[in-house]
Amino acid sequence: MRPSRPYHAVTAYHREPGGLRRLDFFMDRVQAFAGDDDPAEYKILDIGCGNGNISIPLAAMGFQVVGMDFSDAAVKAAAQAAEEAGVMATFVVGDETAVPDNSFDIIICSEVLEHQSRPEVFLQTIKKKLTPHGLVLFSLPNGQSLEERIRRLLDRNQGGRWVKKIIKRLIGISTIQSLAQDPHKQFYSYRRLIKQLKDAGFMVVFSDNASVWFKEFFYLMGRIWMRRGSRCFHVLDAWDNVMSDYWPRKTADGWLLETRLSQAQPLAVQIIPTLELGGAEIIVTQLAELLPERGFSVAVLAHVRTGQLHKILKSKHVPCTVMERRGFLGRWKSFWNMRQWLMDVRPEVVHTHLFGGDTWGRLAARLAGLKNIVTTEHNVNPDYSRTRSLVLRLMAGFSVKYAAISKMVSVYLQDRVGVPQTKIRLIYNGLDLSKIKKRSGTLLHDIPRIIYVGRLEEQKNPELLLRALSYIKQPWQLTVVGDGSLRQKLCNLAYELRLAPRVSFLGVREDVPDLLADHDLFCFPSKWEGFGLAVIEAAAAGIPVLCSDLPVLRELLDDSQVTFVPSDDIQAWSQAVRSVLIDPAPYTEKARRAAESDWQKFEQRNMAAAYAELYQEVLAEGLKSKAV
Repeated sequence: MRPSRPYHAVTAYHREPGGLRRLDFFMDRVQAFAGDDDPAEYKILDIGCGNGNISIPLAAMGFQVVGMDFSDAAVKAAAQAAEEAGVMATFVVGDETAVPDNSFDIIICSEVLEHQSRPEVFLQTIKKKLTPHGLVLFSLPNGQSLEERIRRLLDRNQGGRWVKKIIKRLIGISTIQSLAQDPHKQFYSYRRLIKQLKDAGFMVVFSDNASVWFKEFFYLMGRIWMRRGSRCFHVLDAWDNVMSDYWPRKTADGWLLETRLSQAQPLAVQIIPTLELGGAEIIVTQLAELLPERGFSVAVLAHVRTGQLHKILKSKHVPCTVMERRGFLGRWKSFWNMRQWLMDVRPEVVHTHLFGGDTWGRLAARLAGLKNIVTTEHNVNPDYSRTRSLVLRLMAGFSVKYAAISKMVSVYLQDRVGVPQTKIRLIYNGLDLSKIKKRSGTLLHDIPRIIYVGRLEEQKNPELLLRALSYIKQPWQLTVVGDGSLRQKLCNLAYELRLAPRVSFLGVREDVPDLLADHDLFCFPSKWEGFGLAVIEAAAAGIPVLCSDLPVLRELLDDSQVTFVPSDDIQAWSQAVRSVLIDPAPYTEKARRAAESDWQKFEQRNMAAAYAELYQEVLAEGLKSKAV
């Protein structure tokens, strides 16, 4: 691989086989951990920093970096390189015991663990140096590779070490990473490595291959005739980098790992396609925050892409792994990485959400040998093709328990998916009722304010609302909160209907309670729903609500609280909105009654308690089946 990123200019890792892949891994994981925060707020300890090939790029990005190595020559070389690069980094001679406890947000151990005579003691020591929600990054070679087997043979006695020294002199070996010559004392297999990290109290958040064959080839043969940094070197290194993305973990030449401190509680992993802001994703975020209070730690795995909720999960210190799906083979790469991650972490409970999580997530969990699988069905899915419906039916037996978010969803699971009623638990979605802001007063604004909150997708039917409003001549303003694939189409439609000056597209917002309290009418024109959390939130806030006449909404609300309007009837919606604008009194009275209703069954803490109880039930059944 040739240097391609800005920080590559301050490192010599492009002349190390797999060096830039390793460096990019560290930089990407550190930057993802820091997010939008000021890098200067994060303290990083680079143990075994060598010549500073990792420390200096991190310092160039603005992080506070302390590089540490037992070799005085390596530390001097790193300090000189940092000075030449014009970056501020601290380099000290010593080991990890010399720094204060609980003082670093990130610790990097690149090619360090294999040099430890007592790795279990080393791991316990670096745990003490880490802040409670910190990050530890490792890279180390596969101890079962041919290179490591030869290294073990040569380092076994004085004769072998002399042979090794003579070979190095004959071929003029140059050192990129470190000037220290410390023999490897540990020769890890992947299984042993994961077990030792788990026993030491670390949870693997993300893992990847460091190299497949080029590093081993170069050190055994290639450096006899191949110059570091040559064209041939970079071509083979780039080829190895591509292969590393798809190579089986156990037979790779080395590994890269991101770890966090694990909790003593049983782990429940939430698998969901994306971290975009949506109903299911919000439920996952609530569970991640509330389940630890009820005896379960939580990690989140998104197997397609990240989204706005990643930042929220980070702020709550929830371990979050994203398997970005890119390229032609992205789906399969994401799937196999998910399977490998589940094998590494081995959570007590796997909880899947939405079609992608329910299919790829459950299949990965079963292939990883995990059976305690819980699935939440979030919708009634009339838009699913026969193929999708068949897949869900065939995989119905993969889950030990199902959570249905409404009675309508429970019926759907029984009739369409073939799930026995005994496996289904009714658990309503939850809201943080303490954040709801009540709408004050019964009068409308001089220009009535209408609000829509939801994804801009076909199911939510926002196009109907725009067309219905085009028939209303009275003054009004519409606020559209949310995003989705229909956004551009809706913007164009607003211009075509000459509504653009009266429609504001705000995108995804985190201040929905404030927006609801400042509007006069909430419209929810969905074609179908599994629950309708936005309607519950609006009704609890005391804002007049017009919603589609759907069975699930009648299950949750009644005519004394909201006004039901036939779905897909533009004229009926236009007339309903017009009635509110002309005579708001009956509708504000309904809103008042709704605001005074008891919404505790939709409180998020009750939802979390119900899921914790369901997990306990699943674990108990798993123990019984093992006993049998």
